[in-house]
Formats: sequence, structure tokens, C-alpha cells
Amino acid sequence: MVSCDVIIIGGGAAGFFCANLVSESSPEAKILIIEKTGKTLQKVKVSGGGRCNVTNSETKINAFAGHYPRGENFLKKRLLQFGQKEMIQWLKEKGVDLVAEEDGRMFPISNQSQEIIDCFEKVLKNKNCTLLLREELLSFEDVDNGIEIVIPSKRLKTKYLIFAPGSSEGLWKLLETRGVEIQKRVPSLFTFKLKD
Repeated sequence: MVSCDVIIIGGGAAGFFCANLVSESSPEAKILIIEKTGKTLQKVKVSGGGRCNVTNSETKINAFAGHYPRGENFLKKRLLQFGQKEMIQWLKEKGVDLVAEEDGRMFPISNQSQEIIDCFEKVLKNKNCTLLLREELLSFEDVDNGIEIVIPSKRLKTKYLIFAPGSSEGLWKLLETRGVEIQKRVPSLFTFKLKD
């Protein structure tokens, strides 16, 4: 059985950002990111019309959170821990500078979402961080000194299991069967451009 310190389910922005934070705080930790599809960070790639709208220039937490009426109170608490200023600083330390537009949206100066993807994927250069594609979490259970998970190709054991499932209905349902209370998910609004 393969053993890791941290297993992250989901190879999107949340999963990769989490892997980066774990790697920075515990460089020797063995991290495994498991992604069901064959590609990672696909929503980052298309966000902001391919430019990646990273954050907003609004520095006041109440005003920032006020733009998210379904999760305003939840966000306020989280933004006190790691908010807009911390995100800008974290990216700056990685060599990614942001620029604000008139409406407050902030993008990489390059206007290329690939710059954010490259920044997130740098964690994979750490010999202790591995990415496993085309695998999905089938089950997980508490065992002595950790958590055992089952994916189609093998069984794995970890000290910590982190879920960053994005819009994966299968994972949300799996968590619900384990007694995790899930808020009703509602559609988000985003734009897309058609050639015609």
C-alpha cells in the first residue's frame, strides 16, 4: 500500500493552491494530488476570457465579501485569515504581478491565465509532490493512524485527506453518504464568447 502525508482530491485551483501551501509549510511532506480527468486547472485556463481574473482590488473585507451574497458571512471569516492582500503578496513572491482594471478585477500583467497555471504547477517540481491523473476516489475510511482511500488502480494511506472537488457531483454525493452536510449547490454566473 502506498503511503502519503497528504492526499488532495481535485486538480483544480483549490487543490493546487492547497498543495502549494502544504509544500511551503512542510517541505518534506509527501503530497499526492488526484485528478479524475486527464487535465488540471482547466477552469483557471478559461477564467477571465483566458486572462484569469485572480482577485479584486477591493481591500476592505466587508465590501469584498459583500459581492458574494450567498456566502458573505462565511467569506468574511476566511478573508481575515487569507484575503486579497495575502493572495497578491503570495503571487508576487512567486514572480507573478497583478494589475487592476477600472472595475476592480485583477489579472496577471501578462494577461495570460497560463502564468497562473505555471505558478500553481511549480509545486510539482518538489520531489515530494506527485500528480495522478485519470483516477477517481471510490471510497475512504478511517484506519489506525490515518485514512485509507481506494482509487481504481490501488489503495493508498494518508495522514490527511483534503477535498477540493469543484463541481464533481460524484464526490459531493460520496461525502454526503459519509454524513458530511452539504449546502445546496446553485449555478454560478459566468460569460463565454462564441465566434458567431
